[in-house]
Amino acid sequence: MTGRGTGRAGLLTSSTRRYPRWCLEEKRYPDGRRNRFRSRLLLLRPGHGVLHFVSDRAYDLGGIYLPRGTVTFGLFWEDRPYNLYAWMAPGLAAPRALYFNICDQTSLAVERFDWRDLWVDILVTPHAAPRILDRHEIPADAPPHLRTAIDSATTRLLAEHRAVARYLQALLPTLRHRAAIR
Repeated sequence: MTGRGTGRAGLLTSSTRRYPRWCLEEKRYPDGRRNRFRSRLLLLRPGHGVLHFVSDRAYDLGGIYLPRGTVTFGLFWEDRPYNLYAWMAPGLAAPRALYFNICDQTSLAVERFDWRDLWVDILVTPHAAPRILDRHEIPADAPPHLRTAIDSATTRLLAEHRAVARYLQALLPTLRHRAAIR
């Protein structure tokens, strides 16, 4: 990248900002468990960032088969009670599915994205209504304020998922370009 300007999605680009770069994503659970993933950072703006991951094996997540080579763009916000994994076919066509995680305590930095997973996920596929997953994983002894936060976040996401999908579509040309840079 050279010079300064805005990309198709209105993103500021700069010769001083180099994408992609490696970033550690750490997913925490209220019970203290942690999962870590090494991803490529494609975008970081105040309060918002995007990571990129290419699977080295096939997965079946939420009843969606994701073959080896599936591209995932992870969209994270510090001020929203959810994040998004957009699962793309290996050719970077339209998303096969949008997989939202209800979460809180999201913190984004160049080398590290941290967030707390609040169990509930919402799967959105092109030709079906959103499906709420994993509600059964909420522990029976979860504090009432946490249950209220999960319910509120779920309601908000169900109201916003179409707008988030449109935002992703506008962002895809930039993400595809940055993901192709090695």
